[in-house]
Amino acid sequence: MDERGMTPSNGMNLAMRNELYESMPYYGVTPRIAIEYISDIHLLHHRCYFGGDIDRTVKAMSKSLYESLRVLREGISFSGAKRPLWDTPIFLGDVASDKDIVVAFYEQYYKQHRLNELYHQYKEFRREQDSILALEEKRVDAKRRSENLARYIATKNAEFKRMKSIIDKHISYSKVIAPKGNRENIERYLRSDYYKKRKLPRSLRQKILVAAALGDEISKLKRSKQKQDSIITAVTSKKAVGLCDFKPCEIEYRPDGPIGVVILGNHEYADFVDVDEAVDFYKRALEPLKYIVLQNEYVEGDNVVIYGGTGFAKYSDYFNANNLVCCEAMMGNRAYEIEQTSLFEKGYEAARIHAKKTAKCFICASHYPVENCLGRCDREAIYFTGHTHVNERVRTEEKTLYADNQVGYHNDGKFDGAIRFKQATTDSVINPYDCFKDGCYRTTPDEYLRFCDYIGDYVGEGKLIRNRCLTGELYVIKSRGYYGFFVVNNSGISIVNGGKTKRIAQSKNLKWIYDNFNIVVNRYLEALEPLRMTQEQISRELKRLGFSGNIHGLIVDIDYLNHVMVNPISGSISFYYSPVWGKKRQFGSFQKQLEFMNDMGLLDGKGVSSESAALAAYGANTLASVENNDILDEMVVVSRTMGVYGVSRAVNPLQKLFTGHVLRSFDLRLTEIGDENATVGRTRSLRGRVYRIFRERDYDEFLVINDDLGEFVTLLSRDGRESKATVLKLRALTRSNKGKWMTKGLDETLVRYGGRYLPKSWREPIRYIQAKMIEEKKLVD
Repeated sequence: MDERGMTPSNGMNLAMRNELYESMPYYGVTPRIAIEYISDIHLLHHRCYFGGDIDRTVKAMSKSLYESLRVLREGISFSGAKRPLWDTPIFLGDVASDKDIVVAFYEQYYKQHRLNELYHQYKEFRREQDSILALEEKRVDAKRRSENLARYIATKNAEFKRMKSIIDKHISYSKVIAPKGNRENIERYLRSDYYKKRKLPRSLRQKILVAAALGDEISKLKRSKQKQDSIITAVTSKKAVGLCDFKPCEIEYRPDGPIGVVILGNHEYADFVDVDEAVDFYKRALEPLKYIVLQNEYVEGDNVVIYGGTGFAKYSDYFNANNLVCCEAMMGNRAYEIEQTSLFEKGYEAARIHAKKTAKCFICASHYPVENCLGRCDREAIYFTGHTHVNERVRTEEKTLYADNQVGYHNDGKFDGAIRFKQATTDSVINPYDCFKDGCYRTTPDEYLRFCDYIGDYVGEGKLIRNRCLTGELYVIKSRGYYGFFVVNNSGISIVNGGKTKRIAQSKNLKWIYDNFNIVVNRYLEALEPLRMTQEQISRELKRLGFSGNIHGLIVDIDYLNHVMVNPISGSISFYYSPVWGKKRQFGSFQKQLEFMNDMGLLDGKGVSSESAALAAYGANTLASVENNDILDEMVVVSRTMGVYGVSRAVNPLQKLFTGHVLRSFDLRLTEIGDENATVGRTRSLRGRVYRIFRERDYDEFLVINDDLGEFVTLLSRDGRESKATVLKLRALTRSNKGKWMTKGLDETLVRYGGRYLPKSWREPIRYIQAKMIEEKKLVD
């Protein structure tokens, strides 16, 4: 198959849609800053991989970490430019909860740094020593050559004197012949009338020429000897040395600059009474080793301001001083934690303003996540964090965050004993497929990862994609500004969804996928546009009020803990607070949620003191006009996989059509037109049918109680639980034999589940369905 020869489907006006959606972002113009970073090393947890020996753990992990820094700096290129000015890695906290082990680790890393420097000094010593030895050999050789030349010159001088004495019997060689110069000039003189008038013997002419040639040769030999003598004179002052002259213990190690910026994590405080005591201890222990310990302070380079501190968790209602390891004064003391976070915020603002005034890149390094210690992100800042053990990297127009090198605990037992720095640069991110014409092309995992960076999407290290490419080929489809990535192997075709893949066809006919690519993209966009337009309106209003406005799935973020959910089935909008995934508290209106946030202190720094001030400033809008009577006064547990959360998870990858112009789901049935089984444009309702989902040892059955021929249907379980599901999800379960349609319509449902076999929770909905079907039939008739 000639994938480069494919042509796009006609009639699909996707290019016009591009104007409606966000452009794909990229950052920077030139490579200004390079930062190496790591967090959450947790040495005590990892000692089990080194036989329980903590000393061995410290040495091995510090060595591997420093080695990774050396490899990074030798392997990266900055487009011919010299390395950016900032040259100090950042440690983002949680090395260990034992202060002595923390200090031992930084001391060992310092020793690795020192050993590397001594190694470079030793290499320089060896180069100098080799140079001295080479010069000595050259001097000896020059002396030998000079002595040989002296003997040869003496022989030639004797021959010249003998010939000169013969010539002097007829004419003075020194007074008449020698002043004429070299042999060529003397030969010219011998042909002149001046010489002929002397009427000397004819044989004398040849003897004069021989003497002249000897004179020229002697002069040349003397110049050669003079050169050899100058070599001897130049190197005799150098004294040859041996390896015994290199004494590393006598060399004082003084690094050119700091060897690391240290941010303290909550575990580093475990051995101390309060924050101040801990910071004072680590400054005294580490700063003599050329580390910079930052706690609500900033350090400045020629082109960067780096602000650092632990941060703490003023804005987290769940993971905070009430349940996290920290110093004695903070354990269970939220007031103290809030006070410390406020100090961090104050220092952050001062550093940010300073960076802006000096026109320098502003970097904020904290242990706690930004949403916990600041409650917001600034577009002009680049953030480095840790603490959560959930790796994340975000590069969008609104937020730049690197929290993707958290070592964590490795509870699965998979750890090779090595830790590594990662590197982030503020250079531009380029779309590797920008110059491609519409078509289907073979690509590589590295190019795919660069594309993900370009659209601001973190998909990890791409291990699964690389493994898939060991037995298959990765392709990119580009059409009308939209992209799709597919893996083709002997098992068929899989679409790439972030860092994962999903089988979509058993055939390997990628040309058919390409020919129908625009159709599928259009149908997803048509189905999602009403939802997206509502979310975009809400997002704009939230951003105007100083909140996040980030869209994912069915959710629009107010901040990290507070959200707005748009239900595409009912068209309703709900407001809720969720400190952890799977738990939420719902509010009747945005006004009520703002009151709650104000009481929690979550509006500090937003320029919003209360909900009334915000709504008065901006008048009636989508957020202000929504009232919801379905209120949850208390925190409740909700399903992560079923209901509206399940729908949100299904929709989330499709949202990349809007934010990155990339397709991450491909239902083959979307290419069918007018088919009753198609997700879009279905003509036959699924209402009244029963669907069975198989579990490990049993199954659940659901009655379809509502279907408006769109993307979603409403299900009712046998025990009366109502939930939403996508038609695509039900089909996927059917294809994987995890689900099955038990009936094909209401009549068959009544036959199969009639009488005492009909669940009580289904009886009333079935009567409603029957009545609605009769009413619909009358309207048709």
